[in-house]
Amino acid sequence: MDWDKGLSGMKLKKIGILYFCWLMSYWVSIAACATEWQMINDLSFSARAAHDYANAQQQVQTPTTVWPRPMQVDQPVVGPTAELWLDARSGRAFFTGFQPRATEGVGFRVQHQGKSQDYRVQLQVGYDTDVDFVTADKFNGDDAETKWIADGSFVDIGLYHWRVGGGAVSRWWGPGWDSSLILSNNARPAPGLYVERSVFTPFESAWLSWLGPWHFTTFMSQLESDRDFAHTLLWGARFTFKPIAALEIGLNRTALWGGEGRPQSLSVFKDLLLGDDNFSENQSGKSTEPGDQLGGIDFKYTYIQNQQVYACYTQLIGEDEAGGLPTGFLGLAGCSWQTPGQLFSPAFLQAMQLSTVFVEFSNTAMGGWTGDESFGVAYEHSIYRDGYRYRDRPIGSQYDNDSKSAAIGWQLQQSARRSYRVVVRNLELNNGDLNAVLPSGNRIAHSSLNTQQLDLSVSQTWQQYRADLGYLYNTDVAPDALLNARSTWLVKLTWLLN
Repeated sequence: MDWDKGLSGMKLKKIGILYFCWLMSYWVSIAACATEWQMINDLSFSARAAHDYANAQQQVQTPTTVWPRPMQVDQPVVGPTAELWLDARSGRAFFTGFQPRATEGVGFRVQHQGKSQDYRVQLQVGYDTDVDFVTADKFNGDDAETKWIADGSFVDIGLYHWRVGGGAVSRWWGPGWDSSLILSNNARPAPGLYVERSVFTPFESAWLSWLGPWHFTTFMSQLESDRDFAHTLLWGARFTFKPIAALEIGLNRTALWGGEGRPQSLSVFKDLLLGDDNFSENQSGKSTEPGDQLGGIDFKYTYIQNQQVYACYTQLIGEDEAGGLPTGFLGLAGCSWQTPGQLFSPAFLQAMQLSTVFVEFSNTAMGGWTGDESFGVAYEHSIYRDGYRYRDRPIGSQYDNDSKSAAIGWQLQQSARRSYRVVVRNLELNNGDLNAVLPSGNRIAHSSLNTQQLDLSVSQTWQQYRADLGYLYNTDVAPDALLNARSTWLVKLTWLLN
């Protein structure tokens, strides 16, 4: 970013708005009662690692493969809390895995949660640079926009064991640490409505109790206007259950449908739900096909020994359909190992609270997991030419389609105040080497690219202040696409106002 140009281009009006936002955050913080650095719906690697370990030890009982996780009624209430942040980076950040999306700019967040969690409100506003890339020219950053965004803002209410709400909420569906094939935080969260179960308990019915604890969530979001069909709708639903304590299973479906110029009645949505929407090119119903769907299943098996937690997981997402069931699978598989620091023999590691190691592989070509690859199909559609993407970022895998990934990661958590993380990746992007004409095609690399990555990050908290530092290095780049920087550094400074 050209800082001189950026600052001189800011209107006095926008500076005034930012100053007002800061004053509002400070005013709210006067009444703050929260004593811990805890914000609602944070996609934090450290928070997830601690949650997974506690869940395996049966200290908590919530699903580990869906995020945001349901807020149990016996969890401590998060009172009024506010924070202000400054985020800077030398280039666009990609492949952050299960971490908050990196932005560039300034922003604030104010949240409040009522007693017994009967309502939750979070207002998050940021002034961000380079958030949209919708033409080939914008890949070079020349036409990058700088604007106010409200990603992360939401409001919801509790209704018995359910929550109903609306907002722009980042979601992660699946057991992967590095990526998710169906819904990840790679793209910005689209605004929409959602319903989710707020507890993770079994059915009372004897016929269904064998499913064990279960969770359900569904949403309907509206995508951007600057695409082939403006304001296309994105629907998703996930059912998670644990038939035995060690096994967690997730069933997923998402669909692009509707939009300006496309049918989007309740009858059309019914056809979509029933799967009556998969027409071949020469069938008469092709022009009125309800939408483009993805569906699949994921498994996570956990084993505990001597305070150490081992897990193996896989995710299969079907790009096609046959006989009413998903087929043409994209695949992901991995293993993780968590251990408390006191079990390490080197003295300097014994001070660590928790260590998390993972190894993960994925293939986003249709049929690639079964050895029958078809390129140019995954995340693409003959009607919805922008594909399974939002503001030019993949909604599913962060590597977009026709790509293979191998990642090894290690995070060390030292109490709640300091963490270190390193991830090494080998990436084979756009293996079909299809230089598709926009809006179709892999956004990360327009042609075949093999690169290795080193991803480093550290986080340090001092009372009400937190600093996050990150560095990403690529051995090779794609100058004409999103992955066009060999090295990228990130700095984020956050002030908790309470």
